[in-house]
Amino acid sequence: MTSREEVIDVSLKQIKQATAPQLKAFIHVRKYDTYARPVGSEKRPNKGSLEDAEANPPVDCLLTQANNVKELPIKLMARSQQRTTNANEIDSPDETSQVHHQADVWTVYTNTHDEFGIASDILKSDIFLSDINLCFNSTGNISVATEINSEMANLADTLQARLIARLAVHVQQRLPPTKHNHWCLLWFKKNIPIVSATMVVLNHVKFDLTCLGGNDCLLSIQNNFRFASNSEGDLEGCYLYFDRNRSVWVRSGKVTGCSFTTRHDEHKKASKNEHESQFYAWFPSNDGSGLTSNIERRGWFENLDQNVAVGIDRTVDGVMRLLTADRDTEQGFLRFENEFKNKIEKVSFNGARNI
Repeated sequence: MTSREEVIDVSLKQIKQATAPQLKAFIHVRKYDTYARPVGSEKRPNKGSLEDAEANPPVDCLLTQANNVKELPIKLMARSQQRTTNANEIDSPDETSQVHHQADVWTVYTNTHDEFGIASDILKSDIFLSDINLCFNSTGNISVATEINSEMANLADTLQARLIARLAVHVQQRLPPTKHNHWCLLWFKKNIPIVSATMVVLNHVKFDLTCLGGNDCLLSIQNNFRFASNSEGDLEGCYLYFDRNRSVWVRSGKVTGCSFTTRHDEHKKASKNEHESQFYAWFPSNDGSGLTSNIERRGWFENLDQNVAVGIDRTVDGVMRLLTADRDTEQGFLRFENEFKNKIEKVSFNGARNI
């Protein structure tokens, strides 16, 4: 993964793509060695504009400050490494607890945003829109954009940046070091521009990502997704669960070799029994399963809607060839070099299918 400090060559245009909280965190870890600003430190300015930062002299804003400190080493240690606490600190722990997270997020963004292409460039192709219809709209019920405007192009690029950053944070915080360079992560990373463009074309992402934090949901409202029922229930692919009671997305999943409906029935059956999965502890069945007093419960399984993220019908002519061919060498939908195909073919687990 990219080091936080490898940002010397980033441009102001790249810096501008970061959110205000990310810029504040990036500046903070290079100016202070405490999680909260010392008493008497200067007030944080507004984010500012590209014109502000490029003025002569530059206007004091977050963009200008970030550009000025990008070559400085990081002063702030992780909280677990700190041995003393500065008693003269301001700001609450809640406000500062994610400072390293925010700094990591935007630093990774500035280093990897266009490494594997730009989502907005993919959206310029009429063939891409027709490929999405072929692959993911076999029922004819999915709403697919027919033309791309500048707002959609900008949204796709912003989404790409957020997904790259979230992947990096996930790897750093959730995976052991031995897995940080696993081939499946690289394969996914190479396809993030395509995933981002696809989500925008399907209207599956919120319309303003610049105000969202690192843990906020990026998915748009439920009305922009089809229920995994009727003809859509017969498809396979990626699905989502929406909690009608709390009006939030609560789970994503995938299924191959059987339908969304079949997988939903499997989830429903499992929700009636004691299970190691956190999902069923949070959402047990309410039909006399005996799990109603679970203190971890966040709702009932019966209150969840299964929705289609992307669904495919492998019997449609051309779909599987398009989804398993390499984009750069075989006019496929994804980046799917032989290196990754060979590794996928060697994966062995119950229910695995050949590509």
